[in-house]
Amino acid sequence: MTILIPNATISRRWAGALQASIQRAPLERFLRSREIPVATRGPAQDSDNIARTCVYILDKGLGAYSHDAVAALFEPQMSVMGQLACTVCFSLGLLIGAPQAWRVPALVGAAQLLSRHTSLTAAAGISAAAARAFTSRSCVPADRTDLGPRAASAVLGNEESEVHEVAKLIASCLADASAPKLSAYRGEEQLALYGSYR
Repeated sequence: MTILIPNATISRRWAGALQASIQRAPLERFLRSREIPVATRGPAQDSDNIARTCVYILDKGLGAYSHDAVAALFEPQMSVMGQLACTVCFSLGLLIGAPQAWRVPALVGAAQLLSRHTSLTAAAGISAAAARAFTSRSCVPADRTDLGPRAASAVLGNEESEVHEVAKLIASCLADASAPKLSAYRGEEQLALYGSYR
């Protein structure tokens, strides 16, 4: 019997692949338990899974807010939705050890949700503005900074009750945005940008 011992380079590669698989496990388990397809292996695997999870969680928040996920959102609420997508995706990226993977799923997830309420071009513009604002941390109200960690905790625990609590927090954010409180997160700037895409 011959025992093959891999060299150091192959061993490191195997160890890295195993670690990545372990880190991805909570996100994939969350998706599978809700019969949401898991992305196939490849460069976009992490981004796709983060986007799908983000859409699921924010969709629950929309439902909690309006009891009808296709009900129209006001323009300020669309900007807030873009910010929430960034917050959730960033925390999910941290959860799976891919903190740099948040931007694309945030853009895709927010645009997918917002396209139900406006044109796809406008949705993409709002999503892009939210990502830029999130990067500079200029539009994240202090009382909402716990949304991302709570969303990641809900995914890690894989408990729908935790998702429900996150959904209620999202609904609260959307309710606040329907009131004249836009200055708290520079809503005027995002509204101006939104208008240029219509």
